[in-house]
Order: sequence, then structure tokens, then C-alpha cells
Amino acid sequence: MILASTYIYRIIHVDNLEYILRTGLITNKFHAMRDPSYVGIGETDLIGKREDQSISTSDLGNEYFPSRDFLPFYFYFQSVMLYRIQKGYKVTKRPPEDIIYLVFKLDEILDEIEYIFTDGHGYANMSNWFENIDSLDFLDNDDIRRLRWENTEEDPDRRRRKQAEFWIKQPLSIDLMTGIATFNDECNERVNQLVGQYQRTIEVKTKPNFYY
Repeated sequence: MILASTYIYRIIHVDNLEYILRTGLITNKFHAMRDPSYVGIGETDLIGKREDQSISTSDLGNEYFPSRDFLPFYFYFQSVMLYRIQKGYKVTKRPPEDIIYLVFKLDEILDEIEYIFTDGHGYANMSNWFENIDSLDFLDNDDIRRLRWENTEEDPDRRRRKQAEFWIKQPLSIDLMTGIATFNDECNERVNQLVGQYQRTIEVKTKPNFYY
């Protein structure tokens, strides 16, 4: 994986953006600055299980509680979770215009953040956790960018590898954000109005190809 061209993506409900722009921070429910009206979009049961998950990194051997102290991102758009959200598979079904991407360019923020990352879905026993950025070489970039990611008889582990994760220790300042992506121009206009209302300098782009 080439660091200079690597972006990371966090998907959220568009209704959560106003609080983020107002506070200037991205947090989760374990932080003192958490959003009291946060609208979740993920799988509730899995999120609950991961809250107690502790991991040890394969490269340096340190222990962390990812879901309590960090914020998850994907290395590419069109994630498996987004597919499930748009289709309503074991999660609340959401239309694509309700979901936005918070996008960060990895090489521009590394010196400003603490992070850990995986080579596949972070709750899978087969996945390895890392904290040395050189360990990005262990990730399968072709699988991460794969648009057809279902498991096959020849490769029953393809979906796990697609879901490699990058976790950033919270709180995360939106000053480090590269931009925001939306499904359509209507959502783009709504987001741009909020960005202007809070006098933030954040580029907003319409990216329908980021969605299913």
C-alpha cells in the first residue's frame, strides 16, 4: 500500500454532521464530548461486542481497547458495511443520501494522530492488528479496493480482507479532514450550508460512485 496515495473513510449519518462542525471534533460515546443525539448506522449487536474487545498488536505487542478509545475508518469506499446499511441487512436500512463520508489523507495526518490498524475485519480472529505504519505492507490493497468482495470456494476469506480498518485515537480534529463526500447534489448542498454556517473550510464533493 502506497502511503502517499492512501485515503481513509468514515461513514456517518448526515444528521451527525452539525454537532461535529459545531464542536470541531469527531468522538464516540465513550468521550466526554460525545454527541448526545448521535444517530448510529452500524450493527448494534456487533458494536456492543466490540466495546469490550481488547487487542494486542502483532508488530509491537501493545494492548488496546479500540472501540473505547479510537474511531474506525475504512481504507476504501463501498465498504461491506455500507452495502448492508443500504440494503437493510441486519441493520436499519438507510437511503444513500442519508450517509456521508468523512475523508482524510493518511500521509498528511500521521504526525498528528495516534493510530492502530488491521489487515481485515477487526472482530475476526484471523485479523492482525498493527501500529507501525510500515506494517501497511501486510494489507492486501487489491482486496481492499475490490468491488466484488463476496467469498468464493477458491477464496473463502476475501470479505474479511476487504474490511481492513484504520483506527484513530479520539478526539479527532476536523481541521485534519481532507473533505466530505455525499451521494447526490441535494445532500451536497445541505452539507455545504452547514459547513458555511460554522465557518469551516472543508471541501464537499458529490461522489455517487462511493455508494451502492
